[in-house]
Amino acid sequence: MVKVTGGCLCGAIRYEAEGEPMAHAVCFCTDCQKANGGGPTYALIMPRAGFRVTKGEPGSYSIRADSGGNVGRFFCPNCGTMLFSKPASIAHVVPIRAGTLDDPSIYRPNLQIFTASAPPWMHVDPNLLSFERNPPRPATQT
Repeated sequence: MVKVTGGCLCGAIRYEAEGEPMAHAVCFCTDCQKANGGGPTYALIMPRAGFRVTKGEPGSYSIRADSGGNVGRFFCPNCGTMLFSKPASIAHVVPIRAGTLDDPSIYRPNLQIFTASAPPWMHVDPNLLSFERNPPRPATQT
């Protein structure tokens, strides 16, 4: 079992997550590009059951994502750091922004999604498992 901790730039929001990482993903969807000001999202995908905010109250908003489902995006209302998201279509996970981890060296990309949305100048690693949109999920997952 892995325990990760992290937070925002100003320190107002802190979180922790316990469990086995499900993926170390790079998301190239247009929503992530806009939220990041141009780049993809680098996210450690953790089980939502082991995730909790330990300090502060993050701000949030909900959008209809490229996947068609709603995604809650959480950020620090003080400094604006994007922290994590909660996709409704895969409610058992929480993608945590790798740059907000106290030890970001644990993040090692192994999956790329929405590669069809990457602009030509963005690097899509040909050596990683890649999907033009979302990866298929087993029929038993919701």
